[in-house]
Amino acid sequence: MAKNKFDSVIEAIRVSTDGELMLARLYDRRGAVFSDHKLVNRADLIKRLQEGQTILCGSRIQFLGSEFDTGKKLHLVSTQGKSVIVLGEGQPQQDQLTGIPHF
Repeated sequence: MAKNKFDSVIEAIRVSTDGELMLARLYDRRGAVFSDHKLVNRADLIKRLQEGQTILCGSRIQFLGSEFDTGKKLHLVSTQGKSVIVLGEGQPQQDQLTGIPHF
């Protein structure tokens, strides 16, 4: 069975009081292995999505460094001239990232 190809996995997020993503803790794919976790701000995450990177939510499986339990894919949606980050499908007015743990 072929594995899905993805560029990064978001493990946790930090959101502002108005519900907008501020920081994301993620792992980047480096060939067959993954990086240590990184903190990426909103602008960098939007840039990655605009470049066409595939970013999933998920968590690292304990004792298996390059294995993840992955979930839905992140999408970038333009609403009223503003970029909105969405987990799964939808057309919300603000970031919709339900199901991703907060840190």
